[in-house]
Amino acid sequence: MDRIKSSTEFIDLLHGSEPEEDIAALDAESLFTNAPVDETINLALTRIYHTDREPLPVSERTLKSMLEACTEEAPFLSHKGDLFRQCDGIAMESPLGVLFANIYTDHVETTTFVSHQKPRIYARYIDDVFITMKDKNEATKLAVIFAFLSFN
Repeated sequence: MDRIKSSTEFIDLLHGSEPEEDIAALDAESLFTNAPVDETINLALTRIYHTDREPLPVSERTLKSMLEACTEEAPFLSHKGDLFRQCDGIAMESPLGVLFANIYTDHVETTTFVSHQKPRIYARYIDDVFITMKDKNEATKLAVIFAFLSFN
């Protein structure tokens, strides 16, 4: 899967290929605030502590507690000064929003492409996806599959 790191990289991808197919863009709606927090924390912990990589110098239990505190227990002020607690998803403007969106979207696409064919050109920047397809219905099918996997 091509992960795009900047708009310049995306432009280079477009210049480097001349799609003979139709193109489409997919965008996860409100993913930052709707990412399943517990599942995403577990996905992150698996990547950090249950792979061949060198684990962080902090215990898995401690990191899990810290991530939960920063997401499920983090209070925030409304524009009127009222104190609220984010119940689900990541609070807007949280530095963890991009990280959680990347981790969760990567999980959804990895799960999808185990059983479904990946488009010839597939590029993603956080939760925005650019694809090429031979049949215009492919984009709709992929969007439906992504949505289904996101909520199961």
